[in-house]
Amino acid sequence: MGVQHQSRQRSQRKRSQRTQQGGKKRPAQARVVKKACGEWDHLGYGQLSGHIAHQYARSQMSYQARAQRLTQRRSPVFIRRLQLSNHSTGPYKRNNFQRQRMKRQIYLDYAYEVADLIWQDYDARQHRAIEEGKAALRDRGKLQNTFQFVGTVAPAEAMRHKQTGAVCYLDRAKRYLLDVYGVYRTLKTYQETQNITLRNADFPTLGWMFEPEPYISTYNEIKAAADFTAEETAQIETVVDLAMRPIEMMPEYGPMNRSMLRALNLAAAGSSFPAHEKSQQWLKMGRHIFADSLDKWSMEDSGAYQSIWLYSFIAYNEYVPTVRTENSSVIKHYADLWARLVTPLGFIPDYGD
Repeated sequence: MGVQHQSRQRSQRKRSQRTQQGGKKRPAQARVVKKACGEWDHLGYGQLSGHIAHQYARSQMSYQARAQRLTQRRSPVFIRRLQLSNHSTGPYKRNNFQRQRMKRQIYLDYAYEVADLIWQDYDARQHRAIEEGKAALRDRGKLQNTFQFVGTVAPAEAMRHKQTGAVCYLDRAKRYLLDVYGVYRTLKTYQETQNITLRNADFPTLGWMFEPEPYISTYNEIKAAADFTAEETAQIETVVDLAMRPIEMMPEYGPMNRSMLRALNLAAAGSSFPAHEKSQQWLKMGRHIFADSLDKWSMEDSGAYQSIWLYSFIAYNEYVPTVRTENSSVIKHYADLWARLVTPLGFIPDYGD
């Protein structure tokens, strides 16, 4: 009885102390439920049901305990990743800007590592692309440029030059851009000298989907420092012109990723080369395709496709300002959606097709 009496006395003292500090304190889980409901009310999604709020609270509280257990038995690298996740419990929790900057640098460092791997055997890759292109011409009468991937590696080198100021990265980015034309010119000359009849007119320089805009953005990024000659600029324009032709022959419409990628590539080409004879045509077609996504939800039902559509929507407005993306309710919806889908380990689960 003595032990129970002492326990009751301690409880009474704690309650009296809480009362003196401003009333009884809510249990931890109840506080999280209230916070969850308040956040969702603030975002305009309405009051959470008791069940959803309860599950939300459990997930938040269990994460804290799970994080502590993981940090006790995982490697330093895993702990570092956990600290830099969106639900960081580490030192970067108090400095959101610094945490986001560090996360961004992790992705850039990965891109730089990939670029270094490609550069190690770059000449061999270029030679192999030419030989494969010649074989495709001989066997199938098909003009293809398997070297077009460098159009998406060049942005990494341009960004690294911007961050470090090292001229070697500027030279790499410039060579990437010009070598796309070089490989195309080599294959085109081979086709003409061998008198090979072409059976296709697609993708002689860049694939129409993912390569043109990164290629063009790299040119815009480095053109002031790279000192392109008039001949080199003409070669860049030729690559872009040939990359736009598949889009001109087969445009797609609707609020989906393939349409927005087309609109983005057309906007990038038209606004970056205003003196080109097709500049206005590219911009006009891009506006028509973009209109199908203006103030509409994406028809895509998977996270990967939705993100491509939204990225292209935002990037289009950087080339051709049409809407204020920071005030767009559609963009805010998807941003809130993905922010709430991030798992404690810092990634968004796949969903949709």
